[in-house]
Amino acid sequence: ILYSFNLKRTLYILHYSKCIHCARQLYGFDGELIIEELLLNGKQRMSTLLVKVYERLIKAGKDPQVHSLQSIKESFKSLVSAQFLQRIVITETKSNMPGIIDEPITNIDQIPELTQEGWKYLVSNQQQEESNEPSAKKFKTAAPVFGDEKVFWKVNFQRFFAYLRDQELIQAFTNRIDQVKFS
Repeated sequence: ILYSFNLKRTLYILHYSKCIHCARQLYGFDGELIIEELLLNGKQRMSTLLVKVYERLIKAGKDPQVHSLQSIKESFKSLVSAQFLQRIVITETKSNMPGIIDEPITNIDQIPELTQEGWKYLVSNQQQEESNEPSAKKFKTAAPVFGDEKVFWKVNFQRFFAYLRDQELIQAFTNRIDQVKFS
């Protein structure tokens, strides 16, 4: 048995709270939960992430009209366009072991569109949860193909670090200018 220890990934854990707080300030509660889910799981598909975040919002007692799947998807798109989330593709290798490929810069903000069948499935589950039907009345169907099976997303720590560094610099310049004004 061979074990490995990823020191860089372990040190990133120290910055989780800063990343979550930053996402909440910029993108609200939806953005915070998206980043938190990705930090907990490492990488996830967009469709899985939308469902998990929506379920957590409902469990937290948030209004389903305000925090819908569409609003969560918009927050996700905003995080991707600001490059706080990074796209990765899982490919099969010859030894049937999955390989992770970081996407080139040109494809980094392309969000795969969910198939109509997949989106209808997510929305129907959302409406069932909103109506609070007993589980016996909910119909069981197999999960459809969503269209994002090989596309996963992860947190782009370098972008968070750059944003936080920029904010610290702005704060330092502001404080210095205020000191010069009153001197």
